[in-house]
Amino acid sequence: MSAVASGVVGADGVASKAVFRTSRVSALVLGAVTTVGAFVCLAIAQESSAARESGAALLFFIAFVLLAVPAARLLWILVRPGRWVEVSGDGITVGKGDRRHELAWHQVARVRVVEDKRRPWLVVWPRDQQAAQIELGGAYSELHGGFRVFPVGHERRRAARAREVRELRAALGWYGRATYDPSP
Repeated sequence: MSAVASGVVGADGVASKAVFRTSRVSALVLGAVTTVGAFVCLAIAQESSAARESGAALLFFIAFVLLAVPAARLLWILVRPGRWVEVSGDGITVGKGDRRHELAWHQVARVRVVEDKRRPWLVVWPRDQQAAQIELGGAYSELHGGFRVFPVGHERRRAARAREVRELRAALGWYGRATYDPSP
């Protein structure tokens, strides 16, 4: 599961929050497959080079590089701290590893899912930029004057990522009506 929304139902039967988490399972599976594929291509490239088949060696070396780059990115996901975001009636809580940062809705000027280099991010624009910078402790990078606080489905394929974007936008629209910017 990646950035999967899991609504927590309150005593009145209404969801009290939506939680999204990054996944390590898909990163592990895809990372393992691409790593194995990269090393198979490297072995074939070495054998082709030893057999003086330079065209095949070059082709398989290029395939090795094309597989090694995404493998390294996916394996990096496994070792970095997991991220999560919780959207509720009280506000947005973001987490990165053991760190937890809460932003009440009255502290948020605007919140939006933004495409950054074809990857969606949850971006929060706080009302008080300086206080938010202190609160967030430099843990999140800036984008267009806001803070990128959650990578929405970066480790997932396009269809799953699109579903997670829709679910996150729905949660933001439900809980943060006054601050949610639905523009793409």
